[in-house]
Amino acid sequence: LDELGTMVDELLHYAKMERRQAPLQLSCQSLNTSLQELIAHLQFETDIALELTTTEPLEAMVDLRLWHRAISNIIRNGYRYASQSVSIKLSGDTDRIRLHIANDGPGIRDEDKQRIFDPFVRIDKSRDRDSGGHGLGLAISAQIIRQHGGDITISDTANGGPSFDIWLPKPTTSCQNR
Repeated sequence: LDELGTMVDELLHYAKMERRQAPLQLSCQSLNTSLQELIAHLQFETDIALELTTTEPLEAMVDLRLWHRAISNIIRNGYRYASQSVSIKLSGDTDRIRLHIANDGPGIRDEDKQRIFDPFVRIDKSRDRDSGGHGLGLAISAQIIRQHGGDITISDTANGGPSFDIWLPKPTTSCQNR
């Protein structure tokens, strides 16, 4: 019953996001601080090292609850398959913020890289209901990121593990001045 309840909650959230009935509650957030807090919380769930690197203080207008949900889904998937670590890097260029999340586990086949963001897709056939989710986490993450005006892509790291790049528009001025 608990599993069914969780799946129904995920389905309802996905459907609401799909129809854009869930308005964003945007607020100015330090992404550095937000990530530090999220990673500290997630580190209690795993022995895999969660390593955060930031290059500069970055802020954005985000719905913090949804933003944390999207990022934690990706990090949790990362440490489920990682050998030793998940690296999280926050950086920015002139007009975009990049959040790079990579793990040192097995890679994802090229033909599965776009399907991984579709609802109910679980690319690892060995996962069953007892060991994995319902295939909605990455679909929900991608929706949340797109709703924030961002994009998400997946590629391979130099040592073959999966690497997720999340791009958000960078505010033209400090969001504290809004």
